Amino acid sequence: MNKLTHQRLCEVLELDFQSYTFKWRYQPNVRSQFNGRYAGKLAGVTNGAGGLQIAIDRVRYKAHRLVWFYIHQEWPNGELDHRDNNPYNNHIDNLRIATAAQNGQNKKINKNNKSGYKGVWYCKKRDNYEVKIKLNGKSIYLGRYNTAEEAHKIYCEAAVKYHGEFARVA
Repeated sequence: MNKLTHQRLCEVLELDFQSYTFKWRYQPNVRSQFNGRYAGKLAGVTNGAGGLQIAIDRVRYKAHRLVWFYIHQEWPNGELDHRDNNPYNNHIDNLRIATAAQNGQNKKINKNNKSGYKGVWYCKKRDNYEVKIKLNGKSIYLGRYNTAEEAHKIYCEAAVKYHGEFARVA
């Protein structure tokens, strides 16, 4: 459970509603070194997975979760998904509450994918393309097709059917 209160968040950070980035506020009750160094400057550091983290009172928070908390005055119930898949775009309209599965459904194509299409694999043994989609942690086999384009079309239809608004086909 998060101990950071909305009041404390607003004491230390100011949200820029144009860029949806945070700046450190001047804090009268802290050492002047902090204010001289940070007050008025952008808050956050890049984390290893992309996106920003901001440390408040020695606890690290993901910037997109802080944006949600700053605006809604309550922590998101579950994960937050970036609609456009850009972890640096923390505009409130780009954030939505999601389950881990929904967040995964909105992921981009894996960089190791050789077919060029999400959900499509080339089967060398049979010289065709196989299609699979994940639903509730299980893989659903959607068949084999002669071309990658044909297989991709099937994946797209299934993604819309099974993943709804979280469907990402590329």
